Amino acid sequence: MSEYKSINDLIKSRDSFTTKSYHTGIGEFSKLSIEFSPGQVVLVGSRPAVGRTMFLLFLYHDIWQSNGLPQAYISNEESEEKLLHKLIATTTGISISNVIEKFGSPKFPYSDIYLSKDNLILFSQSSWEDLREEIMWLIKEKDIKFFYLDKIQGLQTDETFRNRDQQLGFITREIKKIAVQNQVVFFLGSSLSRSVDRREGKQPYLSDIRESGALEDFCDTIFMIHRPEVYGITEDECGNSLIGIAEILVKKNKHGRTGELTFKFNNQIPRFEEIKENSQFNFSNRFNNQTGNNTDNDTPF
Repeated sequence: MSEYKSINDLIKSRDSFTTKSYHTGIGEFSKLSIEFSPGQVVLVGSRPAVGRTMFLLFLYHDIWQSNGLPQAYISNEESEEKLLHKLIATTTGISISNVIEKFGSPKFPYSDIYLSKDNLILFSQSSWEDLREEIMWLIKEKDIKFFYLDKIQGLQTDETFRNRDQQLGFITREIKKIAVQNQVVFFLGSSLSRSVDRREGKQPYLSDIRESGALEDFCDTIFMIHRPEVYGITEDECGNSLIGIAEILVKKNKHGRTGELTFKFNNQIPRFEEIKENSQFNFSNRFNNQTGNNTDNDTPF
């Protein structure tokens, strides 16, 4: 027999079955109701040199600041030293060149930037089976709640499949199963196909995800990074500067809306940054100023 005898009983107990969500502290995400819940798999895709690793580290830093929960960064893209340099730059706002000059090769532990030997794994073309053991150990022994895997295409499996799409599909399903069963969140870095480079405007589509339709199927949220200036596009159709602009295209969002988010990409450091209200990159303010559509009621003229 059900423990609920009326709709009112159900309403009173709703907090007991509400899914927990993790906030990021990233204001721009609130525009599309972007939150991350246990069991989710999130994909971050881009072409080379657009900033996929920097965006993953941007998430790593802000999620730690907002939640303080254990995280693990798994990379087959960066050496330990380069990854630490990028994380220090993201955290402190000090340029990588100055970090290298002042610190040289950073040593563990680096607790002030939220990274230590216990939650940084580096691998190179290792099998999924070996990595899966490491992940399960981290969940059990270190209570890791967030995993950042950069990049998914760098993984192989000992299982035999007819093609690479099926192989990567198997790995993606395994990752989703681990996320759901252990109530952790996975962020997956992904390559995008060269079709982006040949397309007018250079904006990525879901069809550009390399080597597996399963990535689209099993991921709850899909971000694609677009930085027009990488392709020599320095102005939009209205003449606004696109230098230093990073567009995060939310192509899939099971728990919110899809759309486009805008961040600043600081090339001098480099790192992703939120755009401040009074910034030259704030398109709403610039539009209001250019059209005279000033909504500040305190303005006396």
